[in-house]
Amino acid sequence: MIDLLNLDFAQLKELGQQVAQQIAATKQQEVQRAGEKIQEMAKSLDMSVQELLEQTGVLNQKPKKVQGASSSGIKGQPLYRNPDDASKTWTGRGRQPGWVEKHLAAGGKLDDLRIRA
Repeated sequence: MIDLLNLDFAQLKELGQQVAQQIAATKQQEVQRAGEKIQEMAKSLDMSVQELLEQTGVLNQKPKKVQGASSSGIKGQPLYRNPDDASKTWTGRGRQPGWVEKHLAAGGKLDDLRIRA
C-alpha cells in the first residue's frame, strides 16, 4: 500500500496520471469483455448483435433523465426575492429555500416576497 502522506506534489501528480491511465485501460478491458459476452449471447440465440439489441429494446430506450435536471436545462423565471438579500431568488418550483420557510414561519405571506414587475 502506498503511503500518500509521504509523497510530495510532483509524486502525487505522477501517481494520479498513472491511476487515470490504469482506469482507462481497465475500462477498455471491461468494455471488450462485455462486447464478447453480448456476441456470445447473440450467437447462442442465432441472432446478430444488432437483432438482439433491437429485440430487447435497448437501442430504442431514451436516455434516463438526471435526477433534478429540468427537461430544457433552463431555469424558470424567478417569482420571489429575499427581502434581506436581493441576490437570492426562487422560481416557486421545487423545495422552498430556507429564507422562504423562515418568512412563512414568522407569519409572513408568500405574496409578500413576490417580485413585482
